[in-house]
Amino acid sequence: MRIVTTLILAAGVAAAEPVPGFKNEPEPGFFSGLYEVVGRDADNRFHGEPMRLETSGQGLAIRGCTLGDGRLDYVRKGEAFALGGQIEGTPIWCRFGADAGNYPVLTCANSEGLRLTLWPEGDFDAPLDCP
Repeated sequence: MRIVTTLILAAGVAAAEPVPGFKNEPEPGFFSGLYEVVGRDADNRFHGEPMRLETSGQGLAIRGCTLGDGRLDYVRKGEAFALGGQIEGTPIWCRFGADAGNYPVLTCANSEGLRLTLWPEGDFDAPLDCP
């Protein structure tokens, strides 16, 4: 009986871990939604546009307007966890937190000078509508 209980508990723990190696991080679905992007790219061009993050496997697909498409996955950045990947072939990493309504806010950067903040849009579940 103990073996069965141990196996059931072990299976429950494994099922509760959404991304291997990242036990305490939110599931990728937490980040899925519409954002307003504010910031500048590596060429110092201003960006203020919508972007949508969508769950893709154990990561996120980026759907952008002028910034383009890409992907983010969980990575280690120093001692912290972050989201790392690319937008249109440009490397990017994002630290994340939540606002007072428990919506994700991402602060993204790269070593080439890209600096972006992704704020949750009013209708977080809305589709991407590029201007």
